[in-house]
Amino acid sequence: MKTNNLKYQAIIEICKKSQEIMNKRVKEVGLQKAIAEIEPYESMWKEYSEQLTKPVEIRNANFSGMLFKQAKFKNHNFIECNFSNSHWVFSFIEESNFMKSNFSGMRTVLFPFKNTNCSNCDFSNADIAFFDPFSLNNFENANFTNAKISSAHSFFKDEKLAPRAYFKNAIMSNCKLIIQREPQPQHNRSKRELKSLLDVIFSPEQLTVMHIDYGGKRPEVKPSRCFIATAVCGVNSEEVKISQNFRDTVLLNSVVGRLFIRIYYRISPLIILLIKDSPKAKYAIQNIIVRPIAKFFNRKNNIKTS
Repeated sequence: MKTNNLKYQAIIEICKKSQEIMNKRVKEVGLQKAIAEIEPYESMWKEYSEQLTKPVEIRNANFSGMLFKQAKFKNHNFIECNFSNSHWVFSFIEESNFMKSNFSGMRTVLFPFKNTNCSNCDFSNADIAFFDPFSLNNFENANFTNAKISSAHSFFKDEKLAPRAYFKNAIMSNCKLIIQREPQPQHNRSKRELKSLLDVIFSPEQLTVMHIDYGGKRPEVKPSRCFIATAVCGVNSEEVKISQNFRDTVLLNSVVGRLFIRIYYRISPLIILLIKDSPKAKYAIQNIIVRPIAKFFNRKNNIKTS
């Protein structure tokens, strides 16, 4: 049962409309420019917020796979809701309650929580970029198994400042915490400083099972499937094999190539989300982009796929 059903429907409509607009804008201006655009997404969420007269409570609702772009939720209670495989782009959550909600497999670009209850939430296999978990949030008993969190040095304030997030009994098995360095050297902290702060936030048992990059560099790109080619051509297709071989033999051997791969791995899940319900879009990408590029790679570099 979903309490406050009208608000639930309003949120669903904004997410669907955002997805439609995003699909159109990607075709017109490209993915990166489309992601950077603020309007009309911000106005839609602002209009939604202006209509609220009291806190919103929604229970057991399904938001799986939805696109939340420029969303801002304050005084919202999403209890035991399903946000699995959702995408959050430049969104912000404050003074809200997501207790027992499912965020497994979520993907984000800039995703700050503030004064929010995420106890008993499932963040397993999530990829959370520019995450600020240190603002009086409650992650007690949350599950971060196999999650990747990209944070930044600026989020690690002096421990004498505001109390820290609460990670009591949170499951952190194989969670990757990447602390990215700031462009201004004076804003960066030493490994010793960062470690002393993490010792306050997490238990020794949690830190033992986590993978922490104190240097702020993203992990080296490792061979894996070419997501877009796989989505439109199939996992065992010739196009996927050619793309993988070109990546491994050419792109990984140059700085520019590795940068391209990192960007590709970051945006490809969103592209797949955009085309997953559109056979025409899949067909177009398959025949206009993926197959011609694979043929070009194969001819130019004489890459064998056997």
